Parts: sequence; structure tokens; C-alpha cells
Amino acid sequence: MRPSLWVSAVAPAEAVGVSEEIIDFRTLGMNEISMFSPYDSMELRFSLPEYWQLQENSELVLDLSVFITGADARSEEGSTTYGGVLSVEFNGHLQSIMIDSTLENRIRIPLPLDSLVSERSDGRHVLSISLLSEISCSQDVDVWLVIKDSSFFVFSYEETDLPLDLSLLPRPFYLRDAYLQIPTVIVVPDLLSKTEAKSMLIVAAGLGSATGSAFEFEVVPVSALTKAQQKERNLIFVGMPDAFLFAGSLDLPAALNGAEFEVSWAEPEDGILQIVESPWNPSRVALFISGNTETALLKAAHAFSTSDIMLMDVAKNIAIIKDVSLFEEIYDSPVQLTFEDLGYDTFTRNKFGESALTYDFYVSQAQVDSTEAFIDFHYNYSSVLDDQLSSILVTINDFPIATLHMDSEVLGDVTSRISIPRNVLRVGRNQIEVRLTLVPAQECSALMLSNTWGTIYNDSEIYLPLSVNPDTADNYLNLRLYPNILLENASLNGISFVMPDNSPSAWDAASKIAFYFGHKAYSPIVNLDINFGTELDEVLLNSDYLVFVGRASEFPILVELNPYLPAYFEPGSDIPTERGLLVSYRSQPGADIGYVELSHSPWADGQIVLGVFGTTDVGLLWAVDSLTNDARVNELNGDFAVVTETQIQTTNTLLLPSEESYENNLTEDDDVEFVPVVDPALSTPTQVDEFSWVLPLLIVTVVVLFGFLLLLYYLSIFRRRKEQKELNSLKASFDTLDDDPQ
Repeated sequence: MRPSLWVSAVAPAEAVGVSEEIIDFRTLGMNEISMFSPYDSMELRFSLPEYWQLQENSELVLDLSVFITGADARSEEGSTTYGGVLSVEFNGHLQSIMIDSTLENRIRIPLPLDSLVSERSDGRHVLSISLLSEISCSQDVDVWLVIKDSSFFVFSYEETDLPLDLSLLPRPFYLRDAYLQIPTVIVVPDLLSKTEAKSMLIVAAGLGSATGSAFEFEVVPVSALTKAQQKERNLIFVGMPDAFLFAGSLDLPAALNGAEFEVSWAEPEDGILQIVESPWNPSRVALFISGNTETALLKAAHAFSTSDIMLMDVAKNIAIIKDVSLFEEIYDSPVQLTFEDLGYDTFTRNKFGESALTYDFYVSQAQVDSTEAFIDFHYNYSSVLDDQLSSILVTINDFPIATLHMDSEVLGDVTSRISIPRNVLRVGRNQIEVRLTLVPAQECSALMLSNTWGTIYNDSEIYLPLSVNPDTADNYLNLRLYPNILLENASLNGISFVMPDNSPSAWDAASKIAFYFGHKAYSPIVNLDINFGTELDEVLLNSDYLVFVGRASEFPILVELNPYLPAYFEPGSDIPTERGLLVSYRSQPGADIGYVELSHSPWADGQIVLGVFGTTDVGLLWAVDSLTNDARVNELNGDFAVVTETQIQTTNTLLLPSEESYENNLTEDDDVEFVPVVDPALSTPTQVDEFSWVLPLLIVTVVVLFGFLLLLYYLSIFRRRKEQKELNSLKASFDTLDDDPQ
């Protein structure tokens, strides 16, 4: 029986009554907003903890500065100057406030109980504030209203039971635009089997696909789970039931009896997902991803990775997974597809301001490097719009590719062809964002909403031809292409992690990379694989892209990989021997340094190996950060990177060394055989020999030319001196004649 975690019975939570929380706009990410007449608006979206049951006496407090100016705004002392109306809408419930010269700088707006319920499927609350100043259109009155970021909500709430509903995943683990995001701990057995390790990485990748880079989590062995983590974190337990015997004291829908979960209608090979209130904190949850066999456990992990759980029973906190369908290629993206094909409707905005739309689509490895991809963007707009201020900004994966202006001379349906630059696309999920900004040429037209509109049609078409000469692992290794160079399909099939079977820090590091892969590929279901460093599967070695994660000394098989690595590791060492670098540094013993290496695989033609190593656990963390933090990923280049907390030094060793310079770094005792790795796009040794005479000839030519110019200079000086001497002699002769008496 494996070590487990034990808990005593949890006492019922004491009733704490109504609590109050003050949340200012700054905390919600909203800066100071200036609004101008005749019409302006703003919007704020945010999530609150799901264990808050909002109560009466909640309110919105706006800190304002109001300026009403203009010739018609001047009035006799003591009279009121009218400026318009401030419209405040919270979750669809509207309240209006008159704007005049008597408006206070702080106004309190009660929030009715029925306005405290979100109308959105993702649970977010929406605050919309609009300035309407119709008087500015008929009189010389201007209104400038400032909403300060010190404005705040006061929420009265009682703590209540969390919604234990698997169909809401990834809630409650992840909330969009959350005021309070609760970190998550993935808890695994102390003695991790290969199937449990694979399930853990599948779960991590699934979280990446469902949430994004803002999600905070870590992987911890069950015996290392601290009291603080038990109390403060949401928990996901991944593994076989015998590792979590404490669950026998919990009120699980599938009760733990001995070392098995009991479900009367389930088969032994069925996976089990069940969610309950955390035994350590009623405002946190515990999710169990398990099964009574290893096959069942994998089914549960695969199902969780979809983040789309269908409930087949009245109970919402348990799902029994009969089977999952895994495909080598989850998608085969067509060459041509419309927004309608992707499931999106035609969109029309009929008021002043800005709207942001997103369209998700998939790209295969064969399409990602195309130079001929484009979008035929179909849109329309009203004639009252300002040509220069109204626009449509189109970005792909946060990279701007076009800005379309509303030309008042070109009315009716417009189709613009927008080229998609190479390297903007990535394998798996891609996202088009369209920002539609509508500004009328005559501002008062904004009050005639039917006259201010713009439409994006869903027959807009994306063209994604196959790449003619894609840069694949067969011909080009460069970390600049990470992660696309590894992501051949959205399921992550064909990627195998290699990590130690006894290193929790390496498990956590590998889970962070799997999370990042899932996020970038937007995996509909995850099907990656795993090897332990001392227990390698020959089939996976010969077929998959390999991602080594850990301390190099933990991988005996690196002896076979060393000849291919840009920097090789001697047996038992965590510090690499760097080959052919311009500058090599000596580090202090125990220094925290990470290494990232990219190489061909010695076990399978056309496959590649990504090595993620560290001299220490902290050094490994820096290496992982360079592969999972987008800002640092953009610094990667070449095939070898040295990473510290603040720096990344990259090198392309394919450009630097020759075979001899590699061998000069080896001693007679090194059991390393040199195997040349040649990149045909970068290696040009014959040209260096053929033109080696150019530099000496250039030097001789420069020296001769300099000598010739120097000779001309001295000849010129000599000639001028001679002419001066003759001139002086002639002048002396004339002076003699002048002195001669008449």
C-alpha cells in the first residue's frame, strides 16, 4: 500500500453572517476614464468568487469630476446648468443620473438584488456606463466627465456552497477576469507510475487549453501537500485510489471502499471524475481524476482535458467515462473556410464606440508556414461615419495585420483581401481579433443609433493553402520556431516527455511545459505520452518528438544523445560542456542555471529532441520559464540557450564550430563519439575555403593604395615648395629693379 494523506473529520463551517468587500476599479484593472459629450461609454467585466452569495446593501460608488463649459453653459449665480444623463447599467439593470452643475463628486448607486446575478454563461459581471448629452448637439454646451479609478464596489455577501458541477469546468478552478483567482494544486502519488505521470501531464495540458497563461498551479506529491495548500488552494487529485486513502472519509458520490471507488452502474475500466467540497476548506473544491484500473485513470484524464463534460445522470458532481476517441490528427484544417463554418454569426454594432470580436480557427503543420494565406474580409458600414477615426483593426495571435478605414465614398458591401504574414500563424488554435471602432463625422449622429452602425459578415473567408517549402524539423532546428516546431497536431500526439520517476521538481516543471503546449495548441483532447528517464519505451523513442525535463545527471540515456546535443553532459554531471561557443563562462558551484537545447534525435530520422535542464531545481525553473513565459519565449533563438533569472544567452552552434573544434573540447577519457549534425540551410564550409584568398588580397590592395596616395601627397608638397621658391626668387629680382635710381 502506498503512502497517503490522512485527514480528520472536518467540522461544519461556522456561520459568519454577512461580510463586506470593497473592490476599487484599479484592482479590477480599470484606469481613470475621461468621457466627452455628446456621447461616450465604457465597459468593465469581472468575476467574483463563486462561494460569494451577493446580498442587499451592495452598491457602486463613483468618484467623478464633471466640467460643463460653453457659451450656453454660463448662467446666473445660483442657477443649475444641465449637461445630460449618465446611464449606469450593471448586469442589464439600468439606472440614470442627471448631470448638472450640482452633481456631487462622489455618488452612491444602490445595486438591487436582482442586478447582482450575472447574465453571462462564464459568470462574469458587466458594468456599462454611458454619457448622453443631447443638449451638446443643439446648444453651445460641452461636458467632460472623469470617472476616477478610486471608484469602487461595495459587495455584501454570505459564504455559500460552491457549485459542484462538472459541466462548468474549468470553473471553479479558473474564472475569467477574476477579482480573486484561487491557485490550484495538482496532487499526485508519492510513488508515481508511468500511467499516473502521463495522466498528470494530460490534465496539465487540458488546463492550459481551457484557461491560458494566467492560470497559477503546481504539482505536489500527496505527502508534501502543506497545511497552507490544503486550506488555501483548490485541489485536483490525479492517480490511482490507493494513493488517496483519506478520501474514504469524504462524502464522495463514488465512495472509496478500500482501494477502489464504488459506482453501481460503472464497469471496472470506466474512468471516474468527481468533485466535492474540500475537506480542509468549504470555500475550496477537491476534484478526483481516477479509476479502478490504469486504463480507467487514463480515460478520466483524457475526458478532463476536453473541459467539456457531459452529465449523463441527475448528479452534477460525478461523470463516468465509458470511452474516449483519440485521433492522430484531431483536425484537418480545410484550405478555405468562412466565419460561418467556424460557428460565428454576422455581427452588427449600432452605436458609437468600440467592439472586440474574436474568431478561433485551426491550422495544421502543413499550412503554418504558407506565404500565400489571406482573409477575404467582408464588411459594411453607415454613411455617417468619420473616414479617419472609424476603423477595423484586424490582428492574428495578437499580431496586427491590417487596419481598414471607413471610406465615405465607398458605400455598400466591401470585401478587402488581407494577407497573413508568414510566421504569424501557429499549429493548432489561432485567433483573429477584430476591433470595430465607430465614430460619426457629426458627433450628434451618435444619438441616432440607427444611423451609426457597422457590420462584419460571417461569409468572410480565410484561405490557408499548404506550405510549399515548410521549415520542418528535417531541415531547420531553431528555438525561434518554438513551440510550433513541436506542435504537429492539436492533440499533442507524437510528443513524449522524458522525466525522472523520483523528482517532484521535474514533474512540476514538465507539467508547466505541457500546460503551455495545451494553451498554444488549444487541444480539444490531449494525447501526449511519457517516458521515465530510466525506463524508456523503444516505440516512443523511435517515433515521437522527445522533451527531456530535469537534471541531466538523472538521464543515463544522454550518453546516446550527447553527440547530437549543442552542449553535451558528462555522465553524472549537470553542467554541460559547451561546444564551439564564442565565449564560455565558468559558473560558481551550486549556481542556479538553466539550459535549453534543441537537436535531432539519434533514435529516429526526422524527429527532434528538446532538452530542458538545470544545474539545480531553481535553475530548471528558469529554463522552464524561458519556454512558458511568452515574453521570454520571444528571446529564444538558435539551438542552445543558457538561462538565469534575468538573462537568456542564445547561440546557434550550427553556425559556429567545425568537427575539429568539437573534438578539441573532448579529452581522451571522454566516451563521446562525434556525429556531425549538418543543417543544409546554414552550413557552407566549401565556400569558406574557396574564398579564403580574398581577405589577404584586400589587405595588400589597401596598403598599396595608401602608399600611392602618400606618395602623391609628398610630391604635391615638393612641387608647391619648388613653385614658392621660384616665386620668391622672381619677387626678389623685381625688388632689386625697384630700388635702382632713375
